[in-house]
Amino acid sequence: MIEDSTIVLNTSRVEFVEALQNNVDQADIDSFFSNFFQGFEVFDSSKNLFKGRVNSDGFKIRKRRRMFNSSSGLAKATGRFREKNDQLEIKTTISAWNNILLFVIGMLLIFYVIFISLFLFNSEFRSGSFFVLPFLIIHALFMFGIFYFLMRKSIKNLKQDLKREFVYIINKSSHNL
Repeated sequence: MIEDSTIVLNTSRVEFVEALQNNVDQADIDSFFSNFFQGFEVFDSSKNLFKGRVNSDGFKIRKRRRMFNSSSGLAKATGRFREKNDQLEIKTTISAWNNILLFVIGMLLIFYVIFISLFLFNSEFRSGSFFVLPFLIIHALFMFGIFYFLMRKSIKNLKQDLKREFVYIINKSSHNL
């Protein structure tokens, strides 16, 4: 799932990039190991809400994992900056797909293909498969549906958080001047 959005702020690119860099912990969020070990970041003492990379052209960030919030680190936002008429336009693309999901969904798919083929092609299970096979198919649809709704919720939450935090970051940095 991918969603695009645009945020317009009354600030300069330099001021916003500096303020955003102060509120993002620099980390590589694209590698498989960073996705695999992101569960351990709940024990990190940083107060920043986001992790990722920020430079003068754009950013790639995700929300930091917090204790008891399982969907917070799923979506990643990639943004580009453009100044126009003394305003900063931030074009953001939010994606919730990552390598861990690919692995988990692949394992689930293999599991369901094996069990459904066992019930369809094994003569010993054929008599009892009339009741089990529809249950197994409904269960598979439910399990794959969970990932869809988690990704959709993660994208929606990150989009709201980015809008709120970008405005907050600019207001906070202008009050500190």
